[in-house]
Amino acid sequence: MRFTSCSSSIESNLKSVSGVKRANISLATEEAVVEYDSKVINYKQIMERINNMQYGTDLISAGEERDKVTLQVEGVHSIEATNLIRSSLENIPGVKAVEIDIEGEKVVITYDTFIVFNPCFQSMQM
Repeated sequence: MRFTSCSSSIESNLKSVSGVKRANISLATEEAVVEYDSKVINYKQIMERINNMQYGTDLISAGEERDKVTLQVEGVHSIEATNLIRSSLENIPGVKAVEIDIEGEKVVITYDTFIVFNPCFQSMQM
């Protein structure tokens, strides 16, 4: 996928499929986030539809966990640092919840996939 017309074509095609509620294609990351009614269509059928358009597909995630990301954090040793991380993340539009495990050195962020894309979190330095 190299052109805006490619991502627009996939997006409009998916939006016309029965059972697809929303589709958002990112040209920059070459990823699609599709919300669908699993009683009408499944992810394999959606992937097949994209493949039939002559674009390749790889499943990144499906199901409930697509709206969560776990990040490793190091050097957080105080309540102040924990509160700063929590408030900074909670101020990002689309972030629903932030769980911080200081001992495990990780942060679990739950977010709205149509507002925040996972690669946004992957590039964060904490």
